[in-house]
Amino acid sequence: MKKLIVYLLFFSTLAFAQNSPPFDLQNVQVTKVVSPNAMGSSYGSVLMGGGTGSANSKSWRVEYRLKNLSDKVITKVGWQIKVLNYNINKQFKTKIKIKPMKETNLSESFDLDEAGANNTLDTQVNITFIEFEDGSIWQYPVPKPEEIR
Repeated sequence: MKKLIVYLLFFSTLAFAQNSPPFDLQNVQVTKVVSPNAMGSSYGSVLMGGGTGSANSKSWRVEYRLKNLSDKVITKVGWQIKVLNYNINKQFKTKIKIKPMKETNLSESFDLDEAGANNTLDTQVNITFIEFEDGSIWQYPVPKPEEIR
């Protein structure tokens, strides 16, 4: 009976450790890419809600800092940006090498074709999976039905 309790305790601890995020997500910024004709001869970006760009510009850039909190090398990151005020999800997979306890900046551009797109987006960035060099994968835990209530 004692062995059974120890095994159950070990496996429940192992399952919990596998579901805790092996990363730290920081400094998320969403910027609108301003067309050259909107800023004279220069090309740049305006922070979300921080100014006006070309009315025809529909390109955006999301940037964030990711720290590997695991003891394994990260080789791929699956992530999404949710644009809440337009009910849009953009999915990305980024191949990258992040050693344990190191961090790096990630960024990706996306277009928002919505007619009403302006300089303010209500966004949320989520890491959906992490793939490691040894082939193992951490995936965003899906809540059990009893956890939703």
